[in-house]
Amino acid sequence: MCSACDSDLRQLRDCFSVYSIQNAWADIDIQFLENAGDWARATQEMDVLVCDVSDETVMPAIRETKRKNPAVMVLPIADSHVPPARYVRPEIMPIALFWKPLLKKEVEQTVLQVMAMFRRRMADRPDMLEISDRRKTQYVPYADILYLEAREKKVFLRTEYREFGLRGTLREMEESLPEYFLRCHKSFIVNRQRITGIDRVEQMVELTEKIHIPISRNYKKDFLEALHEDGK
Repeated sequence: MCSACDSDLRQLRDCFSVYSIQNAWADIDIQFLENAGDWARATQEMDVLVCDVSDETVMPAIRETKRKNPAVMVLPIADSHVPPARYVRPEIMPIALFWKPLLKKEVEQTVLQVMAMFRRRMADRPDMLEISDRRKTQYVPYADILYLEAREKKVFLRTEYREFGLRGTLREMEESLPEYFLRCHKSFIVNRQRITGIDRVEQMVELTEKIHIPISRNYKKDFLEALHEDGK
């Protein structure tokens, strides 16, 4: 029984890449594992696992991955020589199947279905902020947010790698964010989990990546009291 050839895996990678970029899901962790030896480079935090199940030796690794990360979405690659009982199991629960030979149209349909499922899953997670505009909907983990800033009559959200424009006001965001977000200035809300230091002389908050945010006189007392309660 042959495993997935390079062209098949390249086709799957390309298709997932196109749809994840189009939907601004660059952070989705998709692992393509062809044989048991590939598991050394796999991450337990992966979101999607695409694996060729022609090689029966990969099955224990798949089961162990699902045990450690029940949320991972498993997509087996199989053909008529692979008995379904090998991969259609309660402890694996594949969400879809890639059937060899891989046909472009069928691959695209399956990838779209998987991405739609991933989108619904993200929307149901309480630790995600949904950001929508006319073109697309994106999901940002609250833990990844460094700060929010009001400028140019808009609100901007900053992570380590990207900036997002949001609808609404900073006051509206302040009311909806988790309690570990603190207002330190009329134009800034910071994630206190990302605070690395406070400069009381310069009246600045230092965040991850050496980012400095001002502390205004009007918010200083409440802000510092909240940090004190949090042990900072």
